Amino acid sequence: MATVNPPKKHKYPVYAQKKETKAMALMHKIGDFFKLNKKMIIMVTSIVLAVAIVTSALIIGLNYYFVDTPYDGVRFADYIMVPEYFGMELSQKKVEENFETQKKELLKKLATYEDVKSGLIEEGHNVTISAEGFLVGADGSEVKVSKATINEYEITDIGNHVTESGAGFSKEIQDAIIGTNIESVKKITANIDYPDDYSIAELKGQNVKYYVTVKKVTKTIMPEYTDAVVKAADSRFTGIAQFEEYTYRQIKLNLLWNKLISNTIVIKYPEKKLKIYRNEFDDYYNAYMEQKKLTFEKLLTEMGITGEEYNSLRNEYAESTVKEEIVLYFIAKTEKIRVASSDYKTAYESIAFDNGYSSVDDMLKDYSEDVIERTVIWEKVKSVILEKAVSVE
Repeated sequence: MATVNPPKKHKYPVYAQKKETKAMALMHKIGDFFKLNKKMIIMVTSIVLAVAIVTSALIIGLNYYFVDTPYDGVRFADYIMVPEYFGMELSQKKVEENFETQKKELLKKLATYEDVKSGLIEEGHNVTISAEGFLVGADGSEVKVSKATINEYEITDIGNHVTESGAGFSKEIQDAIIGTNIESVKKITANIDYPDDYSIAELKGQNVKYYVTVKKVTKTIMPEYTDAVVKAADSRFTGIAQFEEYTYRQIKLNLLWNKLISNTIVIKYPEKKLKIYRNEFDDYYNAYMEQKKLTFEKLLTEMGITGEEYNSLRNEYAESTVKEEIVLYFIAKTEKIRVASSDYKTAYESIAFDNGYSSVDDMLKDYSEDVIERTVIWEKVKSVILEKAVSVE
């Protein structure tokens, strides 16, 4: 079986935790494969933790170098300009919105479902649909599009639905379904105008008319938010207090970090580093194709993209990853962040906890110690930023 032969391979795949790029969205489309490969997904997670950290406060005008890091000899001022990272504003409204979303996801693990067989489809229902899409010509003619076919897809929490990758399911289809009568509706129509830069070539810039068939409607019965329920839903937590303390902190860290990343200006990228992550991008898909016995051409067909688009996504992925990595080490160096050997035991235990391990020894079977040490630095950097943040409504 042929494998992808765009560039060479590196050790592990990586993607940054921030606003989802097209490259990351494409990776998520084949996420099911990695659910079958614990080692692979552990490596993804470990590098995400080590790398997902970037951008901060100070327009760089000083020459900073690192000793014994992946960026030895890199003059940061040549590559990035970061905004002020001390005193960043943290929106309490966004914090609460994010917390309510995570709390809901936790409770859903123990939710039960009740069939709804009469009345109107309401926001919050779970609706299983199938749909066929047709290109609409100027003369009103309709031509079926294979890439616009949906089979037995459940839209959970309709009206608020997001996919596992964090992207929203078609608002047009959700809006068309809400308010229809469960007993009488068989098919619903919805039109979507796809943007010119849409990832699927057949749908770029097209107006597509969907005929949606509603197969099933259910109502989610959420459990009460209690210590016992929290502990049953996630064994890492003893109850509400521990869950809230942990979750609020993680939300604040990530909101500040993502804001910092988006406001950082890249002057240029170190080409050697880009090459590493382009290769990792290829490695991710090589593994998928090997598992699924696909050629590169079949992979492109499955994803609905061209070879040129693949290369563009690979570049986007490499640049976003390198950007975050440079900012991480710049802040660590600027703030003289160090981790005492005595701190590592606590840090290792925290990382094991975050990733669902029962012990540090179990974690070390999957993680390399150098990756964990980088993760510790990342945690320290984000903590320093959080300490100086200013809460606003």
